[in-house]
Amino acid sequence: MKETISTKIIKWFYGIHGPLDEYRRNELNRIGNNIAIFLLSINLLLSFIASLLMLSTNNSELTLDIVVSVLLLTVFASLGYILYETKRHHLTEIDVEAKQEGKIKQKFIKRAIVLEIYFAIVMYGLTILIDWLPNRGALIPLLTELKLESAELQ
Repeated sequence: MKETISTKIIKWFYGIHGPLDEYRRNELNRIGNNIAIFLLSINLLLSFIASLLMLSTNNSELTLDIVVSVLLLTVFASLGYILYETKRHHLTEIDVEAKQEGKIKQKFIKRAIVLEIYFAIVMYGLTILIDWLPNRGALIPLLTELKLESAELQ
């Protein structure tokens, strides 16, 4: 049976290899429901705290810093919970026969190399974007010139 796009996305997001059977789907639904309840309650609490901060201090920068920090912490906590639960329930384990072990290792090595290249490109792009945003000057020189930052220049 051909997998739907939603099944492929679920398997990719949770790191599941192999078939998405009823047990895995039920566990993923439970994990997703727990995270949704956690995020909803944190967002409601965060909205209330942000409203109180804005009314009492009228400092929008402080409020924004707190909101962004809490949102990042909740994202990392949610991802940590996903990793913990998927490992605890053995949802991401791969059943490999001995004769297929070499092929599977090569597949994952290739995948790791592609992800490393992707990560390097994204980080390079984000660095350029962070350098460009404050002064909004020419973007082309930031893309082409190499920065050498060292203690010798100071």
